[in-house]
Amino acid sequence: MARTRLVDFARQRSIEIVGERFQANVRFGQFTIMRFYPRVVIRGADVGLEKRDSSNYPPLIVVQSFSLSAELAQFLRKPTHIHSLELSGMRISVPPRRKEKDESNRTRLIPQRYPVIIDNFECHDCELNIFPKNPGKRPLEFSIHRLSMQNLGLGRSAPYRARLTNAVPKGEIDTTGSFGPWQPIEPSLTPVSGKYVFTHADLYPFAGIGGTLNSAGRFEGLLERIVADGWTSSPDFSLDVIGRPVRLETQFHAVIDGTSGDTALDPVRAKLLDSVILARGGVFAMPDSKGRAVLLDVTVNPGRLQDILRLGVKAEPPPLLGGLRLHTQLAVLPGPGKVLERLKLNGRFFASAAQPTNPETKEKLESLSRRAEGKPGNKNAGTDVFDLHGRFVLSRASARFPSVSFTIPGARLDLDGTYGLQSERLDFAGNLRLDAKLSQTFTGFKSLLLKPVDPFFRKGGETVLPIRIIGLRSDPKFQLELHRGKRQRAHKN
Repeated sequence: MARTRLVDFARQRSIEIVGERFQANVRFGQFTIMRFYPRVVIRGADVGLEKRDSSNYPPLIVVQSFSLSAELAQFLRKPTHIHSLELSGMRISVPPRRKEKDESNRTRLIPQRYPVIIDNFECHDCELNIFPKNPGKRPLEFSIHRLSMQNLGLGRSAPYRARLTNAVPKGEIDTTGSFGPWQPIEPSLTPVSGKYVFTHADLYPFAGIGGTLNSAGRFEGLLERIVADGWTSSPDFSLDVIGRPVRLETQFHAVIDGTSGDTALDPVRAKLLDSVILARGGVFAMPDSKGRAVLLDVTVNPGRLQDILRLGVKAEPPPLLGGLRLHTQLAVLPGPGKVLERLKLNGRFFASAAQPTNPETKEKLESLSRRAEGKPGNKNAGTDVFDLHGRFVLSRASARFPSVSFTIPGARLDLDGTYGLQSERLDFAGNLRLDAKLSQTFTGFKSLLLKPVDPFFRKGGETVLPIRIIGLRSDPKFQLELHRGKRQRAHKN
């Protein structure tokens, strides 16, 4: 009978202590005193804490089993002093912040009739779920293999060490820091800070990209809003349409909104091989759409053509070398399929001192430059180095170029057209402008034959030739469209 009363007393006091501190209704499915003197040992199972005003969400805390150990004298006195508390299978579900008029109540600490100090706290196979404001969205989920805390008092912050598996991208995270004090009225306002190391994360679950990710950094804030600063390194980053790995390193400042799951990135400084990339934006939920979209404002400066082309062109070596400056709006929309099918770009670029790597292309450009300068027979004249700038719009793996200007000594080519990133098919039309007269681009008899037609193509001191480029990137076809103007006028009429 005395043992039964003791169990009932210990159970009731435990319910009062936990219920008061967490502002929750508490239940114990199993509660057994294994030993009473001189050390109290209590074991239990099927523990549940349910917020009194959060019926639309899962219980605040669910614990499969627990084991408590304390000296009897320290267990009965105030503050209650517990030597060790071990939990297994704990799941914490943090509801979003309530809308209240009285802002001061949100972080108000509850006076404790039953203060508790825990010397050693251990939790195995834990799970933390932070629920967003939108009930239709999934919570942020963290699976924690092991959580250790020392000198834990429910009314103050405490140091912790945890090891967890991140779901997507899948990888192991080791973290240490400080947690608390717990905010019973608004659990989402509980402070948290620390540093982390994230290793061997697998990027392949993200449709369209591949490789492994390592990261480290620091974070602080509240459960509902965490600010993080860190770096990432991917030695083998690739797009699945190509599959060729490249080295990608980043430094970032991020704000993670636990109530929406959105992550703001401002900024991200990345280095892709030897190209420097600056991005601002984030990862955001889209209205009426499952999944999240990546929305960024991206600047590449200084950059290299060959670095960027490695991500989207199959050729090795890359078809072009040279400097690059680029600015674009970037969006990766949610949904299945490859990244290039969901990627949208809208921006401008300037490639300086570029040159091709294909010997045949180099020879063609040198010949063009010689002829454009009026020196077709001079092998020492001409160059394959050029500048390229223009606008581009990418959607559904097809790039549209509303304006592109190609400049090489002696010539300028103004184009608009399209390029398929997967098919590598070109379709461009525009005007080729030459410094030399048409007859000066040839030697011998051809030069004499062309002299009478020189005036028909000279405009403003330049020779202007309507041109079209079609075919595959590896074997483009250049065509003169001498009747383009007539066809356009006929079409308008």
